[in-house]
Amino acid sequence: MAPQPLLGQMKRLGCSDHTPSGISAGPAPRLRLKIRPPTPKTSPEYKIRKLRKEFRITKATLRDGSYGSVKAVYRDEKGKIVKYAAKFFTRHEELESVYKDRALKEFDIARGLNHPNIIETVSLCKHRSQLCLVMECCEHGDLFDLLEMNYLRLEDKKCLFKQMLRGIAYMHGRGIAHHDIKLDNMVLSRDSALKIIDFGLSKEFMLPPNDKGERLIRSFPPSLTGTQAYFPPEIAKLSGVYDARHVDIWACAVTGFVLFTGSHPWEMADEGDEDYCYYEEIWRFLLEEIPYAPLTGDNSPLPRLFKHFLENIPEEGLASLLLRMLHPFPEQRITIFEALEDPWLRDIECCIPESGLLSSIRGVESGDSIPRRHDHLPPRDKHVPESD
Repeated sequence: MAPQPLLGQMKRLGCSDHTPSGISAGPAPRLRLKIRPPTPKTSPEYKIRKLRKEFRITKATLRDGSYGSVKAVYRDEKGKIVKYAAKFFTRHEELESVYKDRALKEFDIARGLNHPNIIETVSLCKHRSQLCLVMECCEHGDLFDLLEMNYLRLEDKKCLFKQMLRGIAYMHGRGIAHHDIKLDNMVLSRDSALKIIDFGLSKEFMLPPNDKGERLIRSFPPSLTGTQAYFPPEIAKLSGVYDARHVDIWACAVTGFVLFTGSHPWEMADEGDEDYCYYEEIWRFLLEEIPYAPLTGDNSPLPRLFKHFLENIPEEGLASLLLRMLHPFPEQRITIFEALEDPWLRDIECCIPESGLLSSIRGVESGDSIPRRHDHLPPRDKHVPESD
């Protein structure tokens, strides 16, 4: 049926077409209602909550750094007051959208990681004009602080080193490189487990499957972001592209070197550093003169050739492992999974479930507990105090 003219419809419904005097018969004014649509759950804004609505904020500072500061916050959870750490992002000279994207990227990576050696991230919040990540609170300071307290025994260091490698192996199994591994980015939880923190420079290196179902690895252009003492030579040279997994394994080895000796092997792995140049020269000699020499076992020439470099390393098995992780040519550097299969490392009694690489790649199922085999926490008189 053809639509009736509006006047005909009004008459049929009993509506008068009479216009009262003094009122214009022109079109009725349009109402402009300001209705804000609900924020879709898929939008970035949906992830950002108001800090003050969920947490009680304090002025106590747990950590400070170039990224910003970490402050203690508290939340009531079924009548129990639980302490968390809120990492506030410093806003550099950048657009609001860039600042927000930076925080969202770190939150998305951190929130998706579930492993006993990786910090648990709870939420992304906003307080006034600042964004912050709320995480489980580890109030004993970072590994650099703990090392300076000079209380860690050799067995503590070995266990912590293994925990670090397991956490990074889990990340690599999920296609993520940390890209800023160092003592400062490792903390201890209340139950004495090592926790990897700070994913601001992390990179997703696993590309989506191609037509054949193959998962390819993304390469990255070199960039001097991070801490130069932990840069591998392929980053320091600023040429070509690099594999982010190789960067992590190098940084893990430098972190281990500092953990066991108390000093860095060099200031930066480039041609301007005399210590590193001497180290690389030995490797070149080995590869050119005795290319088929075994790198492990009793017949390996590594301990003899690198005797000066390894003089403060406490065990020969550790020295051999660090050298293979610090191979100057990234394509010949061992992977994180090969490091975990090293006999010396496998013999270390560790404070996380001993289930081989499975737990390192998949994480630990909810409900699993970490056995208390060691207590790596500092003595009470050496706890890191909070600052106001």
